[in-house]
Amino acid sequence: MNANPAAANRFTVNAFLNNEQFACVDGYRLEDTVIEVTTPANQPLPFVFDTTDDHTAADALRTLSHSELGDEPGQKWPAGIRSLNIGDVVQVTAPDGTVTHLAVDTVGCIEIETVGAAARPPARPHTHA
Repeated sequence: MNANPAAANRFTVNAFLNNEQFACVDGYRLEDTVIEVTTPANQPLPFVFDTTDDHTAADALRTLSHSELGDEPGQKWPAGIRSLNIGDVVQVTAPDGTVTHLAVDTVGCIEIETVGAAARPPARPHTHA
């Protein structure tokens, strides 16, 4: 049985919206509160992209959040949820399981560090209307 070559380039991206008032001006700060974009049942909502690296996957989600397009399986950005903007955070999981956190910046994304043993930024579920 042959492995799926596309799976070697599948990056999973989860979005976290920054809840701070001036995040779109100041960008992401470690003390900011972020809210995970979830399904209506408050489950994580992963997006999947066939791409080459974590930054390209993060940029693909930023583009998707501003459009009617879907990811590789066809998942679209949830209706009624604002698009990704400066200061928001994306968590990218590479095909090898490596997790990277990136903050949306004016052009592209910048890598950020997480604190403690948590594999994701501090978050609380985002509920849909």
